[in-house]
Amino acid sequence: MNSRLAKAIAVIGLAAVSTLALSQAPQNPTPMPDLFRLVQGTWGSKEANIYSCDQNPHTITFTEGNTRAVFTVRKPIPMADGRVTNQYAYRVLYAEENRITMMVEDEIRRTPQGDRVIWVLVLSSNTTYFWRRTDWPPQNGTSEVVRCPSA
Repeated sequence: MNSRLAKAIAVIGLAAVSTLALSQAPQNPTPMPDLFRLVQGTWGSKEANIYSCDQNPHTITFTEGNTRAVFTVRKPIPMADGRVTNQYAYRVLYAEENRITMMVEDEIRRTPQGDRVIWVLVLSSNTTYFWRRTDWPPQNGTSEVVRCPSA
């Protein structure tokens, strides 16, 4: 086989492998329409506790082009770093389908592997969501959070 033919076969083989790899690459799912608008609003724990709609709901707003989520509560709550505040924020890392993946700003908690904790807000319906962490098994999550009735 001459060297020209060998080079041509190598280029064709490389192109075929590259095309196969690209066709098998995962597609980037896009967020459901109006995901950020649907998540904005006032929410509370579905369970009757100190974070319920009646006792201390939280309001979620997105700022900076949906790259920052601001949570505001009526009564200050303790944070992981020891601060007590009525407002805290998450950096939005990405959104896809019905999920918004975020990290608490100034997060101090770490996973068992030493990485910062990353949270995923999963919108179950227009009126419920729950949280899961990226280091938890897929079936694990927090209790449901419900949209509070308009006051």
